[in-house]
Amino acid sequence: MERRLERRIGRAEAGKSVKSYLKNLGLTERQISRIKFREGGITVNGSPVTVRYALKEGDALSLLLFSDAPGRDVREGSGKEPEARLSQVGEASALSPGQSKKREASALLPRQSEALWAPPAGGLPPLNIVYEDEDILVADKPHGLPTHPSHGHFDDTLANQAAAYLGIRYCRDLHAIGRLDKDTGGLVLFARNAAAASILSQQRQQKKLEKRYLALVYGSPADEQGSIDLPLAREAENINRMIVSEAGKSAITHYRCLWSREGKSLLELTLEQGRTHQIRAHLSAIGCPIVGDPVYGSEADSCRMIYPRKNGELPTEKAEADEKRSAESSKVLHLQAHSLRFVQPFTGEGIFLEAKWPSWLS
Repeated sequence: MERRLERRIGRAEAGKSVKSYLKNLGLTERQISRIKFREGGITVNGSPVTVRYALKEGDALSLLLFSDAPGRDVREGSGKEPEARLSQVGEASALSPGQSKKREASALLPRQSEALWAPPAGGLPPLNIVYEDEDILVADKPHGLPTHPSHGHFDDTLANQAAAYLGIRYCRDLHAIGRLDKDTGGLVLFARNAAAASILSQQRQQKKLEKRYLALVYGSPADEQGSIDLPLAREAENINRMIVSEAGKSAITHYRCLWSREGKSLLELTLEQGRTHQIRAHLSAIGCPIVGDPVYGSEADSCRMIYPRKNGELPTEKAEADEKRSAESSKVLHLQAHSLRFVQPFTGEGIFLEAKWPSWLS
């Protein structure tokens, strides 16, 4: 399986080098290097050319963006089968003890570029595809499913499902552009080749790629619309929890209250940075924890509050409030990546997608 990008050179592009043309597409030096080292990676009118070739009006430029040919070294184009690099262990004797241990450990592992996707585990919920083309796949991730492999989750993830569906063998060839926490449901964007991933990542940095979230929270913010600008850092006692800290990294969350009733509010949110647990930690910090959040909900809003709730109201009976929230915290986290807006990397088409309304909202 391979992905080729075909372009007809117009008058405006004539005279540019292939390298200049590819940079204008949004490809990085690294991506261009990978493409040019592939067999037949860059051709003009059916013949291989270098990146220095000066394009002419009417030229048919063809780029091999992706190839899953077995045993290919993408960076060098050597075509050799991957090795475990055990030969490097013998070289370690000339290194310091610390360097030797690191070299030996890395030598026992295959190169990351040659790592294979594990087949998805049985019993996973069906893969719900929202959008698909030659470069992109967008799936609606259910609550409780990890986005990609991590410690303890090697084959029971959305990425394993997507790779199996697409027939992608190597981990290097499928890229999640902004992951979601395991407990968060909603839209996840995958790039099906490194070139598309590079361009989509640039769109994310340039705010051309926008993801909007829905969250059902306890109480309501002081203002109907606003921003939460509080730096976040990992809690020393619990590295899986984020806290507000002056020593933390900058984090800004924008929110808009869609409605409030029966002690809860539905918020629409966008992020400036996308730190770990940013929405969950920020909403807890302003006294509006997300319904069903076992980490930042329950007592978090009363003992770690920075801002009061609307009109300064707090639970009159902390025990009753904690009991009610603890009961709900065992349920689904009421947070969803609801909509996604981006530009198709190579066609320039604007794409807007929405997930189905979450079951907890009905």
